[in-house]
Amino acid sequence: MKSLQALLLLAIAFRRAFGELTYSVTGTSHGKPIPPSDIVFKRKDPSLHRLNRGSTAESKTEAPTQPQNQKARRQSLANPIYYSDNWCGAVQSGNSANKVTSVHAYFQVPTVLGRQPGSVSSPPVDYVAAWVGIDGATYGGALLQAGVTSQLGTDGVQSHWAWLEWIPDAAYNIPSFPGNNIRSDSTSYNIPLVNGTPLGQVDAEWIVEAPSAVGYGRVPYSRFADVWFEDCSATTANGTTKGVDGATMYFWSSDKCVSFEYDNGDFWVQSATT
Repeated sequence: MKSLQALLLLAIAFRRAFGELTYSVTGTSHGKPIPPSDIVFKRKDPSLHRLNRGSTAESKTEAPTQPQNQKARRQSLANPIYYSDNWCGAVQSGNSANKVTSVHAYFQVPTVLGRQPGSVSSPPVDYVAAWVGIDGATYGGALLQAGVTSQLGTDGVQSHWAWLEWIPDAAYNIPSFPGNNIRSDSTSYNIPLVNGTPLGQVDAEWIVEAPSAVGYGRVPYSRFADVWFEDCSATTANGTTKGVDGATMYFWSSDKCVSFEYDNGDFWVQSATT
């Protein structure tokens, strides 16, 4: 399941309080502390990654055709499937009696392959975002998420940047994170957040998405190489841990992007190639 271009560890946890959203950051690189002056956050407008709610859930008795290769991939047919116009991945939803307190995953930084032939030409560059988060699927009052956006420029060059958002309060790009060489085994940031809008704490999410671009709104669907999410887990208030068994698998409409479970900790997101 490896052969990853880059692998990022994201673990989201939070502390609720009152007042304006604030954060603090500590970081390490190759086991050594990163000087605070080398850690850069740039505030941006939030709400780039909300779920398009114009879609409907459906139960499927037959999974889409899987690619044939050497990996023993499997699709759990017990997973319900939900069609969306902008999310593709897995969502594990619970209830307010046993709230989600943290979400964890390693994921492959997306390699963007470009949009389908004949698609609209604006904006001229292609984007794909991958992230983990809490809420936003069945609970729409707030959304906490952190991830990476990948861009394919008109010159064919791939670039990547990390970000975090607590919708509707604030969002930040993190240009000092390693960018095109993001790797979980070399650099890590610990970012406690406080004072955000209260979360429902009912959804744990591992998502690949068509994000929004300033001046364009949500960008057109763009193809990408398979993205693996590994060691997925969501911890709840009573101390139990959930993986992706039984999670809702999100597909982009018309099966432009589909999600397949490998086992309880791992799944992959696959883009249509035509």
